Amino acid sequence: MPLERYNRQKYLEIVRQYSDKKNFYRKVDLLFFFLWKGSGLAESPRFRHIRKHYAQLRRIVEERHGTEDDVRFDCEKRYISQLRLTNLSSRLPTWSREDSTRSASLFSLVEILYRYARCYAVHEVGKCTVRTA
Repeated sequence: MPLERYNRQKYLEIVRQYSDKKNFYRKVDLLFFFLWKGSGLAESPRFRHIRKHYAQLRRIVEERHGTEDDVRFDCEKRYISQLRLTNLSSRLPTWSREDSTRSASLFSLVEILYRYARCYAVHEVGKCTVRTA
């Protein structure tokens, strides 16, 4: 297993195990899902399989849960289970159940925490020059 993948997996396990918010971190953030296409993660190799089918998947999600504007300020609509997104994405004829499951986890709150907080802190913050007076 490549080191990056191992580190990612361990980080996700630690957050889920010790945060006392296991169910919360497993939720999918539909606002992130809607905004993903314009994010830095859209070109990430981990999301490669989603790019081709994103427009179709987005239409399916919007039919069931509303548009980006609908979920933006409504927590009842904004956060759904990974199983729910997996079931919705399995309606894509060219996707396997494995593709659906893998895709749903990429939009989970723990994945967002990992990509935007942990990765940024480890890889970008260290590049900053700190000046002292």
